[in-house]
Amino acid sequence: MSHTARKRQYGAYYTKQSPFELKPFKNWARSANLDDCTVLEPFAGANDIVHMLQDSNMCSKFACYDIAGRTGQSAKDGVQIRRRDTLESFPTGYHACVTNPPWLARNSARRRGLEFNVPDIYDDIYKYALELALANCAYVAFIIPATFLRSRRLHNRLKTFVLLEKKLFMDTDNPVCLALFTPRPQRTEIWANNEYIGYLDELEDKYSLNIQTMSDKRVRFNAPEGTLGLIGVDNTKKASIEFCRGSDLAHRTVKHSDRSITRIDLEDKVTSKKIDELNGVLNKFRRDIHDIFLAPFKGLREDGRYRRRLDYATARGLILHARLQD
Repeated sequence: MSHTARKRQYGAYYTKQSPFELKPFKNWARSANLDDCTVLEPFAGANDIVHMLQDSNMCSKFACYDIAGRTGQSAKDGVQIRRRDTLESFPTGYHACVTNPPWLARNSARRRGLEFNVPDIYDDIYKYALELALANCAYVAFIIPATFLRSRRLHNRLKTFVLLEKKLFMDTDNPVCLALFTPRPQRTEIWANNEYIGYLDELEDKYSLNIQTMSDKRVRFNAPEGTLGLIGVDNTKKASIEFCRGSDLAHRTVKHSDRSITRIDLEDKVTSKKIDELNGVLNKFRRDIHDIFLAPFKGLREDGRYRRRLDYATARGLILHARLQD
């Protein structure tokens, strides 16, 4: 098996930049009393997580396991890495767990002919790893794909969601987050690095337009002759999602399967004023929620933030919301 294939098989993307100096993690670490317990690292890899936590001076005792470790092996910091398949036999008896678990989606594994030996209810290995950690530890910190926020699964004890708006791994551009869990159900705080955005439930109540209008037939996407256009993905330079005239996209073939650039059929007449209003609503929406309800798209923009994609349900809600303002 090649090095790349092995990394994909085990979902092994090693953390190279530390998220542990951020204010939301420090708040969580204090509540978990990390400086007074042995911290579990069940997917240790090269022990990068341990090195970063040592550098942060928030904890000093660790129990590290990895499927590729060797019993008795010690990392350069002297912390022993025990060999264990922790998806098969998760370590027990630990108060807190901090890790970057393996990521591998079921559809990606199938496409590449890789093994995917986790229960059928999980569409990604990291979700199974998270379930195991939550079942065995009171406090859990996972570095995982940022799409976790929209998955609606395993959120019951999610205290803090931190969107990490910087490249954390050397060998993948997948948008990532730091998900911080506590022993009991909590209201979930949303952060972007050190910037506090708000409580998830309040943001969802305020910006519920993306889930209440999904079946409205007044807005039809992927209409070849639609008079309104949508460029639904940021480019690599800046936040560039925008509405435009449908005719501006006349050079493109509109496909039913396209989820990035499309033409939209509306009941209303599309004017330059209407397009300006729509883009005003869109840009305010993005500013107010710091893009957390827009799907992260692979790759960073030149301004250091993740590219985003506007899904059709949210776009429909924005269009209807703008219509109500007329």
